[in-house]
Amino acid sequence: MSTERAAVGSAVNRQPMILSYIALARPKQWVKNGAVLAGLFFSERLDRSLSIEHSLAATAAFCLVSSAVYCVNDIADRAADAEHPEKRHRPLATGALQPKDAALAAVVLVLGAAAIVAGFGLAWQVPVILAAYLLLNIAYSMWLKHLALLDVVVIASGFVLRLVAGTYAVGVPPSSWIVLCTGLLSLFLALGKRRGDLEREGIAERPSLDGYTIGFIDQALGMMAAATVVVYALFTVSDYAQFRFHAEGLYLTTFPVVVGILRYLQVVVVQGVYGSPADIVLRDRPLQLIGAIWLGLFAVFVYT
Repeated sequence: MSTERAAVGSAVNRQPMILSYIALARPKQWVKNGAVLAGLFFSERLDRSLSIEHSLAATAAFCLVSSAVYCVNDIADRAADAEHPEKRHRPLATGALQPKDAALAAVVLVLGAAAIVAGFGLAWQVPVILAAYLLLNIAYSMWLKHLALLDVVVIASGFVLRLVAGTYAVGVPPSSWIVLCTGLLSLFLALGKRRGDLEREGIAERPSLDGYTIGFIDQALGMMAAATVVVYALFTVSDYAQFRFHAEGLYLTTFPVVVGILRYLQVVVVQGVYGSPADIVLRDRPLQLIGAIWLGLFAVFVYT
């Protein structure tokens, strides 16, 4: 293993430094920050240029802060990553970058996010949420990811914070419905990832997995799937939705939500696909199609 790791490190060290910094930032994971844009979509302000500008600015700020979190995470995990069959290719694990390089990159990224917030004059809630996201995820990288259940709660909280920041960025406080739906769906997706972790890595690779079993996760997935569908369905027929969106047929958007959740369960449980929810969605064409159908239906009912 050590010879193979040295060969990988030698090959990586020959690549331009900028590519190592890009790999450290993990731009592929920025797709998760699309949750910030949901605030713009649900606020019915797609026709307002200022709202679009602020929403994109908040999304960019979250991209930079989330990359800073990855820098901190890789500093904390560099020794373990070097022994991992996939993570050993990360810049700190290979030696292409040193911890001080990653720390400096994290500071620059956070300062860049602060400059975006100040430059675009985003609402004060946005930087507060960004700071909360940063601190929570640093705590996750250092400690909380080793605690079963709390680890998936933190992951889900990250998506809720993104969405809430997106709503404040366009000047619309989040409703309890959107927070509930996002939180439940995020917990569902995070548990699906933990199932893959348990099957693929095992307890030795991730201590928090000691608190899970496949049977427990499958039961939790079923519970979270049911809770997500029920809460979303209730939202579509609630007085709030009728008053806010004036869409009698909004309940029809429940069907693609159900099918999408079933498809995710099929991919994770039946097919045993391993990876983060973002990776799965980016690779799975049926999930992308279902998501597009839901988005189109919701847009038709809300914007027409």
